[in-house]
Amino acid sequence: MRTKAGTGRSLVDWKRRISTLAAQLMFVLLAVGGYALFEVPGRLLGQNDMVWALKRDFRTETMWAPSAEIVARYQSACQQGNKLACEYEDWHDDKGAVREKALGHMEEACKEGNGVGCLVVGWIQLQDRRAGGAVAEDDGVHEDAARHSEVGCGLGSHHACVALGRLTQGGFGVPKDLGRALGLFSEACDADVLSGCFRLGILYAEGLGAPKDLHRANELYEKACEGGYVLGCVYLGWSFQRGLGVPEDVSRASELYDVACAGGAMLGCKHLGRSYASGAGVPQDHSRANTLYEKACDGGYMGGCRDLGWSHQEGRGVRRDIHQANELYKRACDGGYMGGCMNLALNYQDGTGVRRDLDEANDLYKVACEAGIMGACVNLGVNYGGLGGMRWDPDAAAELFKKACDGGEMLGCV
Repeated sequence: MRTKAGTGRSLVDWKRRISTLAAQLMFVLLAVGGYALFEVPGRLLGQNDMVWALKRDFRTETMWAPSAEIVARYQSACQQGNKLACEYEDWHDDKGAVREKALGHMEEACKEGNGVGCLVVGWIQLQDRRAGGAVAEDDGVHEDAARHSEVGCGLGSHHACVALGRLTQGGFGVPKDLGRALGLFSEACDADVLSGCFRLGILYAEGLGAPKDLHRANELYEKACEGGYVLGCVYLGWSFQRGLGVPEDVSRASELYDVACAGGAMLGCKHLGRSYASGAGVPQDHSRANTLYEKACDGGYMGGCRDLGWSHQEGRGVRRDIHQANELYKRACDGGYMGGCMNLALNYQDGTGVRRDLDEANDLYKVACEAGIMGACVNLGVNYGGLGGMRWDPDAAAELFKKACDGGEMLGCV
């Protein structure tokens, strides 16, 4: 949202300016507690290579790359004068970044005025939160991550501004403010930080903070995709697959998923796998689909583990193996992918490949329902109705059915 020359700043511009000044003030205040007051010379040098490597090293945004490619990007950033990139050997491992080893380096870099260091501190905090399972909503992790993202944004890292925008969009650690998120993503996109263009596209696609505009959303996804930010390719592919603002074209969708998968977006591999499983835009090939699911799963995208588990359960392209299916569902569930929890719950309830355990099934339904899987809410409601080993509680059942119905699951509306 920008104004024409001579008409002054828009409200978003002023809010963005105030946000930047606040972040800079926060940085000065942190300096009193031991943070360096002056920015490190060259702190932005090699930032694109550095962030490319970090995203894949820390497996953020479903991104993955072979260790050799990550190392090459770190070395390139180091040669461009990025001091932090030169320290990569202290935290990088062939299997991905070791968060415990990286944290000290990132905190020190943040203290020295490196906005990317601040950004990664926030990543580590949020990744540790997810890895630790259920955490109280007021545990302060989101607030601390938002604080570091705000400092990084104020130090000139547009990548940190994007991270702050994502937290602001959801109201995690900061007040929910779609207008502010829109401004943060817009400024990052204008600075050719393509993750900002991608996130801006999502807001336009969903009508969040701006009127819904699928054409504009697809333009932004395409800009991100063509610039090498391959999650944009995934979302543009989804638009073609569903005919959202563009003519439906499943062949084009599969091509875009292929580009995304080859570029390291494991979400793209999963979607391409589903295209092969259904024969949408490509010849049906369950074996190829499973290879792609496995790549996504091993690359850190747990949706790939869930889909590979389903192939094992149904014997699609592999020998039917319920035990292996349940292991993959558990891996997906433990990794935060609620579809895995749902499938595992169903198998515990039915005793499929595991000893029948209604308590475990209901615990998994609760986790999935609270995370927004409406089918899990329905199943839990049915069990509160006197089935599935739970005490009869019609009020709890009715509440769960209403939640499912309101969430779009028609079985909850019956």
